Amino acid sequence: RGAWVHLLCPAPVEGANGKPSSGFALQAARLVNRGGAKSVAHAAWDKATGDGTALGEIGPENLTRCLEPLWPESQPHVLVEDLREWFASYVYLPRLRDEAVLDGALHRLAEDFARPFALAAGFDEATGVYVDVVDGKALPLGNLGSRLLVRREAISAPPEDPRPPPPGGKASDDAKSGGDPDKPQPPPDTPRPKRFFASLKLDPERAGRDVARIMDGLLVELTRTPGAKIELTLEIAGTASEVGYPPDVVDTVTANARDLKLDQGELGFEKN
Repeated sequence: RGAWVHLLCPAPVEGANGKPSSGFALQAARLVNRGGAKSVAHAAWDKATGDGTALGEIGPENLTRCLEPLWPESQPHVLVEDLREWFASYVYLPRLRDEAVLDGALHRLAEDFARPFALAAGFDEATGVYVDVVDGKALPLGNLGSRLLVRREAISAPPEDPRPPPPGGKASDDAKSGGDPDKPQPPPDTPRPKRFFASLKLDPERAGRDVARIMDGLLVELTRTPGAKIELTLEIAGTASEVGYPPDVVDTVTANARDLKLDQGELGFEKN
């Protein structure tokens, strides 16, 4: 019951210039399965997702950031099967639970017009046209391994109408008058908000998943503005039953807090 189990996982090696170097190193994460209520695999998965070692979900914004260093801008598309291989090969990319996690992120990526990517069933080399493009619309669920992730600017736009506008029409009248008088004018500039704040409670059993969602849904967006800064504060308040925490729990938490280099003046156990 009190024995430590070590979960080993590969991690990137930082080079002299601060960038990932070749090869990888093994990192050990300690976990304890008190009472044996969970299987070893279940306890290891909970530990891996709880500290962010593995992800059960990844958002489109984080996926885009992961692709940038690997996908050359001159390459208009990449096979989804190759994307899966990247996440299985490069230790500096997030570790995903399975292919369904990546497929879900690709679905959301292609359905959002604000993103620079779309999905296609294939590419016709002779005509230079992408086949069965999914761009800004829902895609039927299924295996995406044979599909292509395409840069939106590489998709051919429909040909423009070569005929000139009719003379004396509404378009020319609007041009003479400086615009459509019936068209609502944009409102004057209003002050933009400069501060965001939020407070929420986390489920201890799903803290890792919830923090990952907060990172993707809030923190990533808030840091897109140049010069923006983020401050995070995590408060933990544990309350035991009337008998209190047993000595082994006190010793383990104290040792883990020391390993995490937490400020010892900001934590501790109370008897009252």
